[in-house]
Formats: sequence, C-alpha cells, structure tokens
Amino acid sequence: MKGSIIDPHTYLHGHITEPLWIKLPDGSTHRLRKSLYGLKQSGREWNKVLHAALVDRGFKRMEEDFGVYRRVRNIGGVDRTTLLAIYVDDGLLAGDDDLEGFLSEFDQQFKLKRGEVELFLGMKIATDDASGIMTIDKCHQIETILNNHGFANTSAVATPTSDSDQHSDGGTAHLMLNYRQVVGELLWVSGCTSPDISYAVTQLSRHCADPKPEPFRQMRRVLRYLRGTINRRLEYNRHLAIDVTLYCDSDHAGEKSGRRSISGHTVIMAGSAITWASKRQVSVATSSVQAEYQALSAAAGETLTVSNGIIELRWIGTKEMVADGFTKGLSRVPHESFVRMLGMVDAPRQGACWKGLREQ
Repeated sequence: MKGSIIDPHTYLHGHITEPLWIKLPDGSTHRLRKSLYGLKQSGREWNKVLHAALVDRGFKRMEEDFGVYRRVRNIGGVDRTTLLAIYVDDGLLAGDDDLEGFLSEFDQQFKLKRGEVELFLGMKIATDDASGIMTIDKCHQIETILNNHGFANTSAVATPTSDSDQHSDGGTAHLMLNYRQVVGELLWVSGCTSPDISYAVTQLSRHCADPKPEPFRQMRRVLRYLRGTINRRLEYNRHLAIDVTLYCDSDHAGEKSGRRSISGHTVIMAGSAITWASKRQVSVATSSVQAEYQALSAAAGETLTVSNGIIELRWIGTKEMVADGFTKGLSRVPHESFVRMLGMVDAPRQGACWKGLREQ
C-alpha cells in the first residue's frame, strides 16, 4: 500500500470559469483565472482537475463511492488492478500493477509525497508483510483528547456505558463548556477506528443542543473507557476469509423517551470490522419484527456497496451477533466478547503506536 499527498498548493490547480474579480494591494483589478484558498468553489474545481487527470490515465470512478478510482490493465494476458482512494488531497494507492510507475507519471503533474503509508487522515496504519497483518489505530489522537480534557490520569472502566456509574472523576467543569467539541472528537474516533464506542457516542450526540447532567456523566465514562483501552486497534489478516459478512440487529423501542428503536450493523472482512453504524430509527416500530426489518433495510444498502449486490441472509444467535453492541449498552463480559468479534486487539504500550506518539 502506498501513500501520496498532493503538494500544499492543491487548490491552486483549479480553474475559475465564472467571472470573478479581485483587487490587488496596488489598486489594480484583475479577473481571477485560478482558484484560491478561501473560495467556496475551490474544492470542487480541484476535484474536477484531479478527476480529469485520473480519467486520462485510464481510471474509472466507482459508482458506489466517488472517492475511489479503479484501473484494470491487461499486461501479458494478466489483469492488473490499481485502486486509488482520495480524500481531498490525501490518497491511498494499492494494487498489483506498477504503482511506482503510476506515481512517477502522476508526479509530473502534481507534487507527491511517496512511500509506504503510515498516517492517513489521522489514522496510524501498520503493515507486516511476513505475517500478512495490517493494523489501524488512532491512539495518538485519543491520547491528545484525554490530555486536553483532563482525563490523562483518571481511573479506567471496562465498558463505555452504564446505568449505575456515578463516578465524577475528570474535568467536569471543562466538559460542560466543551460538550460539543468533545462529542465531535469522539465521533471522529468512533467512526475511524473505535467501533466499540459507537453506540455510546451516538447517544451523546443527541444532547448537543441542550446537554443535561446525565449526558455529561456518560461522556466522562466514555473518556475513562478510552483511558483504559487507548492501545486498542483494528487488526486485519489477509490469511483469513475475505468474504464480506454483514451483522445487523435492532433494539426494539430502545429509546426510552420516544420509544424509537436503535439499529446497528457492521461489516466484517479479513477478521475485523471495515464499516459500522449505530443509529436511531426514523419512525416508531410497532413490533420487534418491524424494527428488525427497518434495521436490515438500512444496513443492506451499505452492504450492496461493499459486496456488489451479493447477499445471503442467515439467522444469527445473540451471542454471535456482532451488531448487538451497536444497539444497546452491554455489561462487561458481553462487551469484551463484542470487542473480540469486531477484530480489535490490544497493542503493546511500547509498540509502534507509542513510538509514533513520541515522535509527534
């Protein structure tokens, strides 16, 4: 897997087609031909330039995800594939084609930083070719969050949710002033590498407009949970089955106030989760069957994107249902089983994660 970061003048590659005038310090007025940072259309114009450059080199944008491009070339009777994932100006490149050749060609038009990827969108990626294992974590950002909000030395807890926890350890006054900020940080962490806190953080996000004491208490617990699991990461093994498996579940009338159900799903591939979600259903389900079907409908749409439409439905027992942890808070033993089924493992504290933290 290769990483490429476009030069720091990314937006300047875009072209401005509509009349747009600027006044320079010397008083002269000029029509703008290139996009500038700060313009609303700069991001879109840059994407047009990038898209055209990739299409010219034989790439096709995938209908399932406009941020992913794919190129297949027949070389010596063998199909060679290149995949490129783009997020603004950050890219991940993988495949069995000549990746270095593509990067060298692309570097003539855009300035690239090349090499094995280590950080992508704040996620630390480590690969071991000998064992075939790849791990992803955000321990360095979790450490920063805990330090910024006064939870670096707080006591840890075994689960991110609890109905009986009355512990007030940590920066309570600070959290009251920064509730939305902390929720935003936790949402980013849970969406990238921490599916084990997805349900808890989703519940916190519902109170951003007017947080009450109970959400503050639950937020403190999530931070204390992260304190104890800071070195936890997702681990993928290429020697395990690469079949796409969807787990979907619902908690009928799980919302105590409005009686709406909670849906949860995750997709497991190569031994670990690749996508997940915990959401409150948009309407009240009159039965558990209706709640299950509404959850399945929402999850199937995402799985179609991943599996290209190949789906087989099976019944899964509660103990084997990975998605159960996305619909409700779990006690310690079920939560630990939930974490294992997600493919999350604990890294040594003196491993690459902490080395990267010290270097930053």
